[in-house]
Amino acid sequence: MADDDMANSDSSDDEFYMDIVSLGHKSSDDFHLDDEIYNNENIYNDSYSGSEFSPQPKRKRPSRPLSSSDEDTEKGPGPSNIGNKIEDSLFGTWYDVSNNDLPTLSIPFTTGTQPPGPKVPGGIEEPIDFFKLFLTDELISNIVEETNKYALTKISKTKLRPRSTWRSWKPVTVDELNAFIGVILNIGLLPVKNLQDCWTREFNLHIPFYGKIFRRERFSQIFWNIHLNENIPNPNLRTRVLKVDNFLKYIENKFQKHYIPNKDISIDEAVIKFKGKISFITYNKNKPTKWGIRMYLLTDATNAYVYSILPYYGSLTTENLIRPELPASSRIVMHLYSRLLHNLPNAKGYHVFCDRYYSSVPLANELLKINCNFTGTINRNRKFIPKFIKTPKFENANKVVACRANNILLLAWHDKNIVTTISTANTSSSCLVKRKNYDGTEKILSKPHVIVSYTKYMRGVDRADQLASSYCFLRKSLKWWRKLFFWGIEMCSVNAYVLYKTTMLKNNKIPMPHFKFVSELVKQLVGNFRQGSLSSGRPSTTDDEERLNGKPHYNMRINNKKSKDCMVCSNRNIKGERHETYFFCETCTRKPGLHPGECFKRYHTLKDYKI
Repeated sequence: MADDDMANSDSSDDEFYMDIVSLGHKSSDDFHLDDEIYNNENIYNDSYSGSEFSPQPKRKRPSRPLSSSDEDTEKGPGPSNIGNKIEDSLFGTWYDVSNNDLPTLSIPFTTGTQPPGPKVPGGIEEPIDFFKLFLTDELISNIVEETNKYALTKISKTKLRPRSTWRSWKPVTVDELNAFIGVILNIGLLPVKNLQDCWTREFNLHIPFYGKIFRRERFSQIFWNIHLNENIPNPNLRTRVLKVDNFLKYIENKFQKHYIPNKDISIDEAVIKFKGKISFITYNKNKPTKWGIRMYLLTDATNAYVYSILPYYGSLTTENLIRPELPASSRIVMHLYSRLLHNLPNAKGYHVFCDRYYSSVPLANELLKINCNFTGTINRNRKFIPKFIKTPKFENANKVVACRANNILLLAWHDKNIVTTISTANTSSSCLVKRKNYDGTEKILSKPHVIVSYTKYMRGVDRADQLASSYCFLRKSLKWWRKLFFWGIEMCSVNAYVLYKTTMLKNNKIPMPHFKFVSELVKQLVGNFRQGSLSSGRPSTTDDEERLNGKPHYNMRINNKKSKDCMVCSNRNIKGERHETYFFCETCTRKPGLHPGECFKRYHTLKDYKI
């Protein structure tokens, strides 16, 4: 099928034509950010080496008292109630609280006038209804328009051969693009080695679904020409990212419109696998996905709902982050959290969880100023960490060393290794937990509350990534923006399921499993769209030939209680235009649902039967 006419076109260098090439890249640290962000010589710059920060020259700076916008966060346990004084710092005096710590002054949690949870219109129950909250008909129409515009431009500039497949190009329709997305999601449910295998006729590998929905050539045409934004002449990096950035911002706005996060939120990164040539590609030899494009996510830690997205485009991302006086990793957290506050200006009491890449004493202090708690693991050689924690001496039975300055707690716990945490919402107290050994036996051990809390709520991003990777569409591509586009569709599917599950449980209903949800979503996206042959093994027998053959057709009533969409008058893509029937044509192989009378007559007499 492959035609050489457009082999060198801008969007055709995918697996349909070639395997991904081996590209040489310099190995870099996973925490690398652009060099420009290292040059902030302020009191918050971190001296941690081997991470995201380069060593900074030490400068003497006058100390200043801890300030806060909230009176509660200025006060902390006094020296009379806790242990010995350790040392003074920019953020207050550190006291030993390994054996005696007082509860912190809590920040009451509120989101303003609306409670946390889903914000969906009434009557939404079907998977496609939740999915269309994010991937709206407006967005689909825009993609259809840009795809058709791009395809016509490319074809007009290409000298076509007499038998070129591109001579059969037809503009993409809304129904066709919905079906295309349905096929993409279905490939995630039933993974294949490459896209060509979806249309194989091998007896043991044949899947009729793909051949019935699309001819292989037509699916390939749409895949090659899918486009999200108008091409700009002589593009630079700033304009190139617009190919997908507007799409990501659109779905992010929809994510935020239809959900309010619960109290505990987590911020972490996800990596989209990619080995193409792009300046902001990241590499980490210790990760399962070594090469890829980094995405910073803010998620609800309780259910993995993705609330905010921050793609990493190198300097284009870092230069637009808020709070330039802070280290780059802290700016990412502050930037993502500021988006939540923008939508919920009266919110306070949120609890942010991060790993050691982001955690620092300045970050915890800055979040306290805006009435937000923070918990995370932290590297012991970070700046502002007292020597008491950097080189801990475990003398108590619980193997805990902790110190506090106002409401900021630093705690080192000796388990198999030394785990160091920072928190503004926990004390140094411990609780008894069960641990299952490799041999199946259980062990009771004492574990600090801050460690228990971190373990419970930190995996929000990982859970979202796990849901996406469970039934994901991973294809080789040298077009980085296309990888982000398919990833965005997967995030829409994940958030739709989380929203559906949360809504069902809220209404005391049993939600369907994730696999079943995606399967139903695929069927609803495809709907009545059928472009391929009725059967790959019998390409000469088409739907039109069967229903318009002039032979008698019989309308029968469905025996069970399940109804079917009417092939003539039902349209799931338009609200209020879904029409169901309990009758079907017994004669036609597909057993299409048809209302008796006019619908049945139109289907068997007209080529264009849809109303």
